[in-house]
Amino acid sequence: MAQRTSPAGLVAVHPADENAKTDIDIIAIHGLNARSPGTWTWEDPSDPDKRVNWLKDPKMLPSIVGSARIFTCDWPADMFQKSIPVTLEESAKFLLSSIKQHLLVDKRSATAQIFKERRLNRHHVQMNKFAGPECEDYKQVAEKIQRILGEIREEQTPLEKSDAWIREKLYTEDTLKIERLSGARLPMDQCYINLAIVEQSGQDANHPVEGAATTPSPFSLLARQKVETPDKKMQVELAAIFDRFKRRDGHTIQPRRIMIRGRAGVGKTTLCKKMVHDFTHGTQTELNRSWTKLFDRLLWVPLRNLKGRSAPGYNYEDLFHHEYFSRGGGHGDGRHLAEALWRELRATDGSRTLFILDGMDEISQELGGNDHISLFLTDLLNRPNVIVTSRPNANLPATVKALDRELETVGFYSDQVEAYIDADPKMKPRASEVKSFLQNRWLLRGLVRIPIQLDAFCYTWEHFGPQTAPDTMTDIYKSIVQRLWKKDVSRLEKRIGVYGASARPAEIERSVKAEIALLECLAFNGLYHGVIDFTPAHRDEIIKRFKLDLPLDETLGRLSFLRTSSQSRSENQTYHFLHLTYQEYFAARYFVRCWKDTKDLEYVFKGQENTQSDPQADPAGRQDSSTL
Repeated sequence: MAQRTSPAGLVAVHPADENAKTDIDIIAIHGLNARSPGTWTWEDPSDPDKRVNWLKDPKMLPSIVGSARIFTCDWPADMFQKSIPVTLEESAKFLLSSIKQHLLVDKRSATAQIFKERRLNRHHVQMNKFAGPECEDYKQVAEKIQRILGEIREEQTPLEKSDAWIREKLYTEDTLKIERLSGARLPMDQCYINLAIVEQSGQDANHPVEGAATTPSPFSLLARQKVETPDKKMQVELAAIFDRFKRRDGHTIQPRRIMIRGRAGVGKTTLCKKMVHDFTHGTQTELNRSWTKLFDRLLWVPLRNLKGRSAPGYNYEDLFHHEYFSRGGGHGDGRHLAEALWRELRATDGSRTLFILDGMDEISQELGGNDHISLFLTDLLNRPNVIVTSRPNANLPATVKALDRELETVGFYSDQVEAYIDADPKMKPRASEVKSFLQNRWLLRGLVRIPIQLDAFCYTWEHFGPQTAPDTMTDIYKSIVQRLWKKDVSRLEKRIGVYGASARPAEIERSVKAEIALLECLAFNGLYHGVIDFTPAHRDEIIKRFKLDLPLDETLGRLSFLRTSSQSRSENQTYHFLHLTYQEYFAARYFVRCWKDTKDLEYVFKGQENTQSDPQADPAGRQDSSTL
C-alpha cells in the first residue's frame, strides 16, 4: 500500500487575521488513519468539485464562534508507516506537543470539561461532514458548540478573577476614603481639588543639575517646607502625565516611567489613592478615560511592605500573593490568582500593567545590593510602566533605568485653598472671615497650602469665636496642639477624657504630661540627628526614659501628631510627625523647657543617624540646632 503523508501540527483555519483579538481556541483533531482537511470536508457525490469544509466556510462554524480561533491538528495517524513503528502513546505525545506550541494560555488558565453527547443519525464516516448551514445535523452540532462557548465565556479566567478581586475587594470606595484630623472620612469622589503637580526645575529625570537657577533662601520657613507658590504655567494635570511632551533637550517622548516627589504631608498618599480611585471607579474622569486606553490594570504597591522580605527567590508571584491574595482572594487559593497575574505580566512583558510604587525613599537603603530583595526591588523599579513616589531626598541607584519624567507635588494653589474652605460645611458660614484672616498673614497663607496643615487649621478654627482668633503663628500652633490633645485624651484612655468637652487646656495638658515629654524628646533628637522616620530602634531608646500608661507603639498610634508608615499594625513600621513644622514645634518646646529648668539636653539616638532625612527640610542640620 502506498504511504500517505500529511503535514503534522496545528494549522490555523479562522480567523484570517493572525493579529485578531481572540479568547477561545477550538481545535479539530482527526481520528486514526485520517487527515485534515478531508476529515472535515463534505463532497457532493454527484459533483466532486462541490466541497464544503464546515470548519472554514464563513457561513458555518466561523459565523457562530465569535472571537474564538479555529485550528485543525494533524498527527501521524496512518495505520501503515515505514521506518520505526510508533506506539499510540508516542502519537499522543506528538499531538500534545503540537498543540502546546500554539497555546495562548496553559491548562490552569481556563478549562471547561463538558461531556454532554449529541446523537447524530448518520453513517460514521459522515459524522463530521456537513453539506451546508441548512443541514439539520450541522444545526444540532452548531447549537451545541454555541452553548459550550457560552458556558466557557460565562466562567471567569483566573486572570479575570484576580483583576476583579483587586478592583472590587481591595480598591473599594471605603478603603480609598481620606481620613481627616477630625476623624471624618471623605469619599475620594468628593476630593474635588486636584493636587497641583509641576515639572521639576533645575533637574532632569534622575540627577541634580549643577548650576541650576537660583532658589529662595534655604533659611526661610517656606523654603524649608518647600511651599513657595510655583508658576502655574509649569503645572501638569494628573490625567495628562502620560501624554507626549517635549523634554528640555528638545526631544518629544511618550513617558511611561515617572517619578513624583513630595515633602511629608503634601499629599502623596492622597495622590496615590486618587490615581487608584479614578482608574478603578472614576469612569467619568479624564484620568480614567485616558489611562484605561494605555493600561488594563493598576497595581498599587506600598514599597515599605517589602522590608524584611528577604526569602531566597522572592518574585512577583510572592509579591502579588502578599499584597493582594494572602486571604485567598475569595476563591480559596490566593496563590492560584497570584500566579495568573504573574503569568499575564510575563506573557505581555507588563505592557498593559501600571505599577504605582509608593514610597521609594522608605526602601532606598535596600537598593543597590546583591541580596534577593535588593535585586527584586531593582527589577520592580525597572518595570516598563511605573509611577514612583518618594520624598525629595532619595536617589535612584545606577542599576535602575532612567526615568522619562520627574514631577513634584506642591500642595494647593491659593485659589484651591479658598475652594477648600468654601467646600467645608463647618467653615463655609465663616469663609469670608477665614480668608480675610489668611490674607493678612503671608506666612500662614503659605503654610496652609500644605493639605494636612490646611486640614489642621480648619479643624481648629471651628472653635474660635469672632473675637478669639489667634494673632500670632505661635498662638495658632498652640491652638492646633490644644485641640488635638483634647481629641487624644479619650483615645489615650485618660480619666479626664470623659470630661474632655469641659476640661480646661491646662487640665488636659497635665493629663498628657508624659506623652508631651515623649513627643518633645522624639522631635528634638530627630532634628538633631537628622531623623524624620522613627524606626523600632529609635523607639527602643526613647521608651527607656518614659513611663506611659499604654505600650509605646499603642501610644504613638493613638496620637494625632504622628502618622505611621502603613495602616496595618506592624512592629516594624515607622512613625513620622504629621508635618515637619509639628516636629519643629515640639523640638522647640523641649529646648525651651530644658533651658528654663537649666537641664542638659539629652541626645538619645547615638550612632543612629537616618539617611532618610531631608536636608532641605532640616533646619540647617545638627550644627544649627541651637536656632530652635
